[in-house]
Amino acid sequence: VFIGQKKLGIKNLQVFGDSELVANQVRGLNAIKNDLLKNYKSRIWDLMEDFEAFSIVSIPKKENEVVDRLAAVGETFDVVESIKRDRE
Repeated sequence: VFIGQKKLGIKNLQVFGDSELVANQVRGLNAIKNDLLKNYKSRIWDLMEDFEAFSIVSIPKKENEVVDRLAAVGETFDVVESIKRDRE
């Protein structure tokens, strides 16, 4: 999404997450001590400038279980290997 938001005409982005801590860190409400996480926050803030509207919504973990399972499955999928197998 972030790479092609201008090309795709995306103006408003709403992000959902089940970690209130992370959401508040990105919002600037909680301090971040880890340097890597500080870099992530900085990058997010840089990307937010490309949108007319950007919001982070905290949702209960229970409402995010399906997405978490889908993400876990996606992490195990090797796109490059899949393409190689399909070509063979």
